[in-house]
Amino acid sequence: MKYLNFLIILIILSGIFCCTASADAEIKLIANGKTIECEVPPVIRDSRTLVPIRAVAEASNAEVSWNERKRQVYIMSGDTEIYLTIDSKTATVDGKKVTLDVESTIIDGRTMVPVRFVAETFGYNVAWNGTERIVSLTSINTKTVTLNTIGAANVEGGFRVTIKFNSPMQGSYNIMELSNPVRVVVDIEKAQIDYSRQFDFDNATVKDARAANHDDYLRVTLDLEKSAKYKTYVNTANDALVLIFAVETNGAVTTDNKDDEKPQKSEKNGVKTIVIDAGHGGSDPGALGKDEEGETLAREADVNLDVAKKTAAILEEAGYNVVTTRTSDKTVTLSGRCQISNDADADLFVSIHSNAMDAGFKYFALSLRCA
Repeated sequence: MKYLNFLIILIILSGIFCCTASADAEIKLIANGKTIECEVPPVIRDSRTLVPIRAVAEASNAEVSWNERKRQVYIMSGDTEIYLTIDSKTATVDGKKVTLDVESTIIDGRTMVPVRFVAETFGYNVAWNGTERIVSLTSINTKTVTLNTIGAANVEGGFRVTIKFNSPMQGSYNIMELSNPVRVVVDIEKAQIDYSRQFDFDNATVKDARAANHDDYLRVTLDLEKSAKYKTYVNTANDALVLIFAVETNGAVTTDNKDDEKPQKSEKNGVKTIVIDAGHGGSDPGALGKDEEGETLAREADVNLDVAKKTAAILEEAGYNVVTTRTSDKTVTLSGRCQISNDADADLFVSIHSNAMDAGFKYFALSLRCA
């Protein structure tokens, strides 16, 4: 009987130890069915689950940078800007303050934030499996971009068609070439148009474009006079899909501008490449615009980035190949900027900077440096 009692106690203790081990097991993080490898795993604080923001942001193709002086994390996700301050329950999303369940904190050098904030900010549904200790994030995927216009212009060696949206594209696209009549059909996921429209072009290759909604995607149809070669790319702002069609010269189809003996190294399909460099960024804010109390109202890095984005969009619309050195508030070294320009084989490098001046008030003056 004593042996039986001892065995029962041993079984009970084993169960307690198993439960304790399970409760202390490392929490796993899964996003859209894929396990995210975290240098610091999720933790539970005050009955709230905290997850590493950098791991989730990178899984969402967002860019993250750190401001040591302010102890602040900056995140650029699509067209959304996020600021998180360590040991604070307040975050800023697109200029609006958001209250967190618990303070964001740093664990082993990694910023941890409540999973609810991640869900609301990055568009996830959240599920918790207490038995297996798994946090699952599933994209809601409800964001849809709207077609603004379809523009067209003659470029050297081709005819460019630009399918432009009101914000960065969220889904993938598929292109089909059909005959009888000859046309190129572009299906774009997570995109729509307010009403069906037609765009007429005065071109011997592409006659017109038509756009209409189809279930959960947008269809753009380009009617051609005859079959033609073309290339496609998404511009640096990710808010436009560009197609460049070849043109005929003396009966021969040309897709780029090449010399018979040596190709023009800096031209791609006859289009010049311009590198737009937004000066400073990340750990280097540049000049600061302050009010009379010394409060910072503007950072040169932010002003440079805004100007760079607008400049890039204008140049792309004009038919140039545009490469940017940064698209968010991140640190790029001088050698890194040179490398980007060299890799792009640029025809022109434009570095955008701003100067702070004190003349009774603070303001920024724009300066362009070209090379």
